[in-house]
Amino acid sequence: MAEVFSWGRFDVDGRVAVLLLDRSVDVALKGLAMGAGRPPARYLGSSELRWRFLGGKRYATEMGSIQLFPEQDGTLRTADFASVGMGGDNAH
Repeated sequence: MAEVFSWGRFDVDGRVAVLLLDRSVDVALKGLAMGAGRPPARYLGSSELRWRFLGGKRYATEMGSIQLFPEQDGTLRTADFASVGMGGDNAH
């Protein structure tokens, strides 16, 4: 998805996912840019792994990302993020 605003702001959000092993493993790569090309833009790149078990009703998930924040001198400051979790649903 991309959005362009009349005042010059440009946002992009995308996700690519692959289902493996009879749809029990979901691997996804995500990217997000808010205010791309203009300060104070924010950028995010992340990956996600989800493993479904017990007939697909329960899952374990892991996510990791790198966030980029522009500094006054034009360099990008990084911030890392990681999470793990478990959950359940009936939507699969």
